[in-house]
Amino acid sequence: MKNIPEILLPYVDKISDEGKITLQKQFKKAEKSKGVTFALWFFLGAHYAYMGKWGLFILFWLTGGGFFIWWFVDAFRISSLIDNLNEDIAMDIFQRVKLMDK
Repeated sequence: MKNIPEILLPYVDKISDEGKITLQKQFKKAEKSKGVTFALWFFLGAHYAYMGKWGLFILFWLTGGGFFIWWFVDAFRISSLIDNLNEDIAMDIFQRVKLMDK
């Protein structure tokens, strides 16, 4: 199935066709984009806010991106951070769809 993270593929068979459609639509709305995240990181340092991590966002800004060390390291971490966040979002949506599907 397109647009569903690989982590969900073993579980998708456990919900109805209507549930699969709902899962895809809700995930498409909620997923975070790597491109947007990289742009926010580079231009504004607001990538943590985009990911909903407000505490880290404030700390990042108060320390000037960890005196630019944290800012530089994040360039290499953003891709995996977004992958993990999208997997968490997908699993959360799957759990809600599964409950509604019963």
